[in-house]
Amino acid sequence: MPQRSAVIGRIAVDGMEALRQQAARRLGDQRRQQTEQLLELRGLRGKSGSKVKLMLERAQADSAEFERCTVRLSALKAVHARQLKQVMQLLSSDRVRDEVAQMRKTSDSSWFKLGARKAFVALCERLRTMMAQSTQKVGEIEPDAHW
Repeated sequence: MPQRSAVIGRIAVDGMEALRQQAARRLGDQRRQQTEQLLELRGLRGKSGSKVKLMLERAQADSAEFERCTVRLSALKAVHARQLKQVMQLLSSDRVRDEVAQMRKTSDSSWFKLGARKAFVALCERLRTMMAQSTQKVGEIEPDAHW
């Protein structure tokens, strides 16, 4: 279980890193475009006032879109962190330990340990459910699933 938890954690971290890199590339491209626009605007000094005004409006619109993207990226990062926390809670060693303790309690409560098999089967089913839930959550986290 610790290895699975580590693998799922690594997958989630790698997904977040890929998402961060993609966002950084996009932000870098937008910065370059804005720098080019600024240089273009400086080159237009002394030219038609209406053209300069249109270029300024375009630069402002691009700047506003850039700001909206940073807000969306922050929101996406917060959602991703919350989802990652949920996955890690599903697979935490404390949760598995609690499930095993519950199985032991159930099997110890029966005479001559006759309920041990039933308790073990129930434990396995609960662990399978936890794994299925975590797999579903990881599927929701992966960036390729939504893009």
